[in-house]
Amino acid sequence: MGCCQSDTRTMKNEYKGLTVKHVDNRYQDQQSLSKIVKIQSYVRGQKDRDIVKQLKHQYQEHAPSTQVAVPYNKAPQTDRIQVQQILDIKYNYPIRNEFKDLVKLPPYIFKITKAVYKGQWLNGKRHGRGIQFWQDGSVYQGEWENDKANGNGRLIHADGDYYEGQWIDDKAQGKGKFVHIDGHQYQGDWIEDLQHGYGIEEQKNFIYEGQFVNGLKHIKGKLTWKQDGSYYEGQFENGIIQGFGTYYYQNGKKYVGNWRYSKMNGYGELYYPNKKIYKGNFENDQKFGQGEMIYPDGKIYIGQWRNNKQNGEGIVITTDGRKGKGFWQDGIRIKIYDDQDYND
Repeated sequence: MGCCQSDTRTMKNEYKGLTVKHVDNRYQDQQSLSKIVKIQSYVRGQKDRDIVKQLKHQYQEHAPSTQVAVPYNKAPQTDRIQVQQILDIKYNYPIRNEFKDLVKLPPYIFKITKAVYKGQWLNGKRHGRGIQFWQDGSVYQGEWENDKANGNGRLIHADGDYYEGQWIDDKAQGKGKFVHIDGHQYQGDWIEDLQHGYGIEEQKNFIYEGQFVNGLKHIKGKLTWKQDGSYYEGQFENGIIQGFGTYYYQNGKKYVGNWRYSKMNGYGELYYPNKKIYKGNFENDQKFGQGEMIYPDGKIYIGQWRNNKQNGEGIVITTDGRKGKGFWQDGIRIKIYDDQDYND
């Protein structure tokens, strides 16, 4: 029994010893953990301070001069509904690698223009990706280089017209699309804010596909009228049909020849659906001067024309080769050489 008591005390003492030792270890662990937490807290605090210090340095290094712009403590926005509606349509363009690490600052308002810019900066200049709001409600969102729109961007005018595409030094240049608020649009090449190169222009009444020079249809293109599907294919000069080209009418008629000021002028050939063919001179869209009309039955009139009618001396050649001279006035033969009348 005494042994048992002795053994019991020994076990208790051993147990008690183990318990104390275990508690001491836990206390030591907590102290160590507390130290670790303090160290981590210090490290995090130091990192935060380093980040803040770095940000302050970036702000000081890249923010604009206070003589140019100052911080703007509101969220920049437009008050134009039509502009906001376009802004709500996401404008996607790839992120350029050289812009990924540039500093992004809060909004700044320019002292002179009162425009508000929010985005990336480099050495006090807008550089990278950013959005700018003008006082009149216009908005540009896209890429900047050296304080100017460069790269991809979308400019929305206060009235709702917008251009999206490529820019060089604040001007549309490269590939881009311009959309007018009434639905008219152009998509194609640009140089210095003007349509230049190949493009497609769509307006209410027509679609043009072809070349542009300095904002005007020029050199060669195709102009299609929406109402009836008729179209012209050929040369253009300074925005008008001029030179050589072919016009395809809705009813199957076709004109191949010269044009001036968007009208048939000079030599041309007019093919009718009934197989009648006119070859000769035109003036202001009408047969005028010397011309030849070949009729479906094979007979031919060669002579003078005025205002789309035979007018002056002419010759009629029958299918069997007989020739007869005559004189026409306003499409009526007033000197009869045979029994046939070949009015247009």
